[in-house]
Amino acid sequence: MIAAANSGGRADLRQERAERTFWHRALVGGVIGMALGALLYAGIVAIALIGSGNALGPVIWMGAGVGVFGGAFLGGWAGVMSGLGQLEDTEREILHEQHRRPQIRT
Repeated sequence: MIAAANSGGRADLRQERAERTFWHRALVGGVIGMALGALLYAGIVAIALIGSGNALGPVIWMGAGVGVFGGAFLGGWAGVMSGLGQLEDTEREILHEQHRRPQIRT
């Protein structure tokens, strides 16, 4: 009975660690995506409007703002996809261990 409780506790710890890694990767992906998206969109706007005679400052900031939102979405998605494999692998390992372990009846 004690062995079953301990192995279940280890499974919970592994699951918690995998979930933490999952959310960490999603957050890091979102932050990286925001930075890259802001630079990309600001660059696109700058290239599009160079030579137009308009004031570029406010328009470039607007492009950077749009890039932050788009980058947060795409970067978060990429982070979730990179963390999903580890989360699924951990869940699969825990399920296999539970099926291999003999059931203890009291």
